[in-house]
Amino acid sequence: MGRIDNPDFPWESDAFRGEVALLRERRPTTPRRVLLLGGYRAPYIPAMLVARELRRFVTLPPDRLLISCYPFASSVRAAAEIASRALARRGWSGEELDVIGLSMGGIVGRLLLSREGGPRAARLFTLATPHRGSLLSERIRPDAAACDLRRGSEVLREVDAAFPKRRYELTCYATLRDWWVGATRAAPEGMDPIWLDPHRPGGSLMAHFYINTDRRILADLAMRLADGQGFARSGPPPRD
Repeated sequence: MGRIDNPDFPWESDAFRGEVALLRERRPTTPRRVLLLGGYRAPYIPAMLVARELRRFVTLPPDRLLISCYPFASSVRAAAEIASRALARRGWSGEELDVIGLSMGGIVGRLLLSREGGPRAARLFTLATPHRGSLLSERIRPDAAACDLRRGSEVLREVDAAFPKRRYELTCYATLRDWWVGATRAAPEGMDPIWLDPHRPGGSLMAHFYINTDRRILADLAMRLADGQGFARSGPPPRD
């Protein structure tokens, strides 16, 4: 299958390249501290790769970034508790943050932000998050966390019920050929993600993970972290 271009994200255009070059030259400091939430059973490495790529475009010193990962968490709720305790230890519980969720981390973020007395966020950015349930969890559910990510799970129903009352801005990113989640599932009902085709060697197998190092997507995210408008627009991806 050939590459599928997204007219809402013309990443090869001179306009996009110019904005990226300007951002890399300025490397502004993010106006808010950033909470970066890891994915399902993931160690720190994927989150650290995302942080490294973002730092190509914005200044994000260690005292303005908290990475929370939970490779041994038994459920999405357990992962949210781990992240909540990490925020409390850092003294960020009452501070307005920008939150980035990688895959399951986006659901962890939505659960945290929906809780009474939970952390406050100006914006939540999600990367390949199964907002509508993951494709893989329909076939394989080895633990409670995987069950939480299936379409119609109690956790997804809870975050969906709280979604209309949210006080944060949500931006969702997705890649095509993602057989773990599915690009069409990477935004809540009524929303579309910002998507690109990875079109890289092994893309059909590793698309879900490529998003963590896709500089096109992370440059757009960094523009928004720097309080810019971003470049890409959301739109309906091709069917999975």
